Amino acid sequence: EEKALSGQKERYFVVEIPGLTLWVPQKTITDGSLRAPTPAHTFQERIRILSSRGEPLSPDRYIRKNQLADMLKERTLESICRIIRDLADYKRTKKINENDNSVLIHARNLLLNEWCLVLSVTEQQAENDMKAMLEL
Repeated sequence: EEKALSGQKERYFVVEIPGLTLWVPQKTITDGSLRAPTPAHTFQERIRILSSRGEPLSPDRYIRKNQLADMLKERTLESICRIIRDLADYKRTKKINENDNSVLIHARNLLLNEWCLVLSVTEQQAENDMKAMLEL
């Protein structure tokens, strides 16, 4: 939407969250930093990644940190699901460090928020479904 603030007209993305509306200046958005929610039918296809076989993460924490950072930069639903799947798989056999845990929490929050919005379910239902897909 176009809005005039301080006498200056600018275009904004309007992001509505229950109880909060954010106006994000369009000129400050970089490629991949903001995306529309995934349509429900596509979302359901993409989250199947959670049930698929995980790809191994490096045992070297520095290499793994870069692997995860690269996947996070993609900001796609697929990359978020891969992060969760691969870290959950890694966590089953090895101890994860603070960075791994932080990335996992961030990715889970991103996925759960989109899950609730796109499929119109509660956070608890989305979390239960995700755990079942990950077989936790």
